[in-house]
Amino acid sequence: MLIAMPPSPTLSTFGAVSMAKEIYLDGPAIPFTVGHGSEGHRSFHVPLSVLAEYSLFFHDLHRHCDYIEAEALKFDLFDIDPRTFNRFTIWLYYQTIYVDEGVAQPLDYYEQFEQLWTLADKYRIPQLQRQAEDSAIVLMRALTEQYNFDVLGYWHYIYHNSYVGSPQRRFIAGQCAYLILSGQEKFNPETVHPALRGDIVAFIHNLYPQLY
Repeated sequence: MLIAMPPSPTLSTFGAVSMAKEIYLDGPAIPFTVGHGSEGHRSFHVPLSVLAEYSLFFHDLHRHCDYIEAEALKFDLFDIDPRTFNRFTIWLYYQTIYVDEGVAQPLDYYEQFEQLWTLADKYRIPQLQRQAEDSAIVLMRALTEQYNFDVLGYWHYIYHNSYVGSPQRRFIAGQCAYLILSGQEKFNPETVHPALRGDIVAFIHNLYPQLY
């Protein structure tokens, strides 16, 4: 069962349910094969017009494909959890993030937002990126206060699963730099991805050029 996460006063306004914009369900539905391994995979069919409404990636695809080409499109997302993709399809219609009810650990909620954030980053969906990012940060702060939460470890994981030059990577580098400069986290270069290490150093250099 899924439950909707109500918008928090600290989150962006993208957390609110909005059905004001009319979505036209014309054109072909794109087939997605999602997941792999012991849990198997699931098939989804999502109208290209709906995807193009929020995703810059699919907007460009919709604009440059004719109907016949669009009908031939298919996506195999073997590295995505089908449950994450299901939450994504729900978000496309309601712009609200739904998470699994009754998870055992608070960290599981964080991972659900993080997985959506990574998917939104991959397909360039700014509205979902902002909402998942805001929600993940609020949860991360709560987890840091209540548990021995490896913040840098999780930023490192998200960074590793995002694409080069993405807004998500720039944001993570900034967050890591802030944690290090404020003394909230210790920075061990040996355990950090070389690309992330370079981005952190570049961020600090741009922020405090006098240090170099």
